[in-house]
Amino acid sequence: MVTVPMSFWLIRGHAALMQSAGFDVHAISSPGVLADEYSRDQNVPVHPVPMARRIAPWSDLISLARLVATLKRLKPRLVQAGTPKAGLLGMIAAYFLRVPIRVYYLHGLPMLTAQGLQRLILRTTERLACAMATHVVCVSHSIRHELVTAGLCPLPKAIVIADGSSNGVDTRWFDRTRLPESTRKQVRFRLGIPQNALVVGFIGRIGREKGICELQRAWRELRERCPAAHLLVVGPPEETDPVPEETRLALAADPRVHLPGADWDTAPLYLAMDLFCLPSHREGFPNVLLEAAAMELPVVAFRVPGVVDAVEDGVTGRLVTALNVKELAETLGDYLRDATLRRRHGQAARQRVTERFRRERVWAALTEFYASLALEHPAGMYQKHLKRTLDLLGASLALIAAAPALLLIAVMVRIRLGSPVLFTQTRPGLQGRPFRIVKFRTMLDARDANGFLLPDAARLTRVGSFLRSTSLDELPELWNVIRGDMSLVGPRPLLMEYLGRYTPAQACRHDVLPGITGLVQVNGRNALAWDEKFAFDRDYVERCSLALDIRILFRTIWQVAARRGVNQPGHATMEEFSGSVSR
Repeated sequence: MVTVPMSFWLIRGHAALMQSAGFDVHAISSPGVLADEYSRDQNVPVHPVPMARRIAPWSDLISLARLVATLKRLKPRLVQAGTPKAGLLGMIAAYFLRVPIRVYYLHGLPMLTAQGLQRLILRTTERLACAMATHVVCVSHSIRHELVTAGLCPLPKAIVIADGSSNGVDTRWFDRTRLPESTRKQVRFRLGIPQNALVVGFIGRIGREKGICELQRAWRELRERCPAAHLLVVGPPEETDPVPEETRLALAADPRVHLPGADWDTAPLYLAMDLFCLPSHREGFPNVLLEAAAMELPVVAFRVPGVVDAVEDGVTGRLVTALNVKELAETLGDYLRDATLRRRHGQAARQRVTERFRRERVWAALTEFYASLALEHPAGMYQKHLKRTLDLLGASLALIAAAPALLLIAVMVRIRLGSPVLFTQTRPGLQGRPFRIVKFRTMLDARDANGFLLPDAARLTRVGSFLRSTSLDELPELWNVIRGDMSLVGPRPLLMEYLGRYTPAQACRHDVLPGITGLVQVNGRNALAWDEKFAFDRDYVERCSLALDIRILFRTIWQVAARRGVNQPGHATMEEFSGSVSR
């Protein structure tokens, strides 16, 4: 689902990948010729729902109602929506209809350059779209960082496919050797560019946020220093974000500036360039930078989210301070004066793109992602309603029954370990949201001469070892269950710092509430390796049911009585999780 049909070309090929994963694919966008072309080209039915790109409350409500009606008729198991307006309305409609799998494809964050009320509105809509989604796919790691840092989405829910980009780049199509040697001369002749000129190129929408104003001012300085330089600006005018009239007129009046308009057969155009420039104020992950790199062009761009993922500063191009026109002009001039530098960075750019962003690699990762979604089971009545009811009832009864034991343990901890009796720590819960876990204290607060805590083995007392081996230290977590932070059964809550180390498959452990016990606890506890633990966690998320929870609870009693798997060999508890080898 996208707002306007032009955006289908950002995800061209995704439909076939989803079909290969077993999905019957339908598409939704505003009506138009491009929607019809996409339907014929990709063999996918496109359902027209008019949506406005701008903020238009009344129009948006009508679009939302039409989306709900369309999705209600289609009865999808999965909804994927991208671009700001379709992303928001699509996630709301899918959530309202309880579509089990809701994927919000985040191509960028417009709020990054917005101000005042508009920024507040955009921030609120992004938070809402992320909250309604079950999965948030960010097109770049820097956008994921901005999203999570702004508090708009929990870290485990936000993922990046492979190394990022919405669709990768076709390195066979964007290859200098594919085109005849005469192409460069022919394109330059057609555009009126001298054959001996040094051409700085730009391809994209002609708008403020694409940095056209900064480019024009930098060009004004550059053209005086480099008489052989020409500027090629390719793309249509941006109606919703037009450049000032004086900027447009200044570009149009300059005989060394070439404005051919929109031309999406871009490979020959890149061949006519010597250097590519994208002074955009914000991006998600710009495809033009991958295309330019594949065509062995060095890139000069502003250091902003999205762009920093596409350019390796000093290796494949240069990143300059955002909005700094003087630095932009100087950097462009450095490249125009040094053919060897242009060639070296251009070759490195193609190598990097071929290794990390070629379309086949991105599509393979997307296929794996869609295949994993196809295996997900919609949450049943038990997970939605009954599990919480049984948690509340079971934890309340257990807390009452265990009250004498809790009092006795508290006294014992107070006498042997001192105050405080309880240990609290921030842990990640459902969707990675932090909560304070409560346990009985089992270690001394012993420190070395420099004030650092001693290793666990040196601080763990005999009382603490007994409480851990019998799991009696976990009894206060019944209060966490009553509060709704935890469940009786689920993946154990680990440390907050582990969140950034998970792979997408490992992060799914946060799709359910953490538990006091779980499959890991009845299959080896801390004696298991981390990969084994995460495999059990994923298995639980996929198979969660009343019967499974009952089996785990009964097996927990036997496991605790046997005191097995309390610690890993050579560790007081378990080794730290430092991340997987392949992420």
